[in-house]
Amino acid sequence: MMFYISITTNRACLFQSVYEADLEARLREAIRQRDEQWRRHEREQITFLQNETAAMLRGLHKEIDRLGYELKDAKRQLYVPDDSPCDHSEMEEIREKEERASSIDSKVSQTVEKLQEQIEIQADRIRQLSNELNERNQTLAVLSSQLRTYRLRDAMATAQQRRRASTSPIVSPSSPHRIFPPKGLASASVTVSYPGDRVLRRKSTSNVGMNKTN
Repeated sequence: MMFYISITTNRACLFQSVYEADLEARLREAIRQRDEQWRRHEREQITFLQNETAAMLRGLHKEIDRLGYELKDAKRQLYVPDDSPCDHSEMEEIREKEERASSIDSKVSQTVEKLQEQIEIQADRIRQLSNELNERNQTLAVLSSQLRTYRLRDAMATAQQRRRASTSPIVSPSSPHRIFPPKGLASASVTVSYPGDRVLRRKSTSNVGMNKTN
C-alpha cells in the first residue's frame, strides 16, 4: 500500500515538474517575444529619426548652397568698377541689391540655426530611446537571472521531496506489534543447561498463582 502511495507521489511530482517546466518555457517565450517587439519598435524609431535627420541635413546643405549662390550673385552684381559712371538710379539699384544680400545672409543664418535646433532635438530623442532600450535590456537580464534562480530552487525542492519519499520507511498493516503480557502474569528468565556446556536463556511467562503453589 505504501509502495503504491510512493509511486503515486513520484508521478505527481513528475507531472508537476513537467507542468512547471512547460509554464516556465511559455513565460520565457512570451517575455522574449515582448522584448523583441519592443527592441524592433525602438530600432525602427531610431532608424526613422536617423533618416529624418539625414534628410534634414541634406535639405540644409542644399538650402545653404542655394543661398550661397544667390549671395555670390548679388555680390557680383554689386561690384562696380571705379571708372564706370553711376547715376542715381544705379545707386538705388545697388542699395536694393545690398539689402537683398543682407536679407539672404540673415535668412541663411536663421535657417541654419533652426535646423541646428531640430538636429539637437532629434539627437536628444535618439539618446533617450537608446537609454530606454538599454534599461529594458538590463531589466530583461535581471528577470532572466531571477527566473533561473527560481527554477534551480524549485528543482532542488522537488529533488529533496523525491528523496524523502523514496527513503521513507514502508510499514505493512500486517506487521507484528509488541505484545505485552496480560495483567496478572509476570515474565521470568529461565536458564537451561544442555550437554556440552551450552546455555540457552529464554523468556517464559508463568502464572502468579502457579508460582505461589510451587
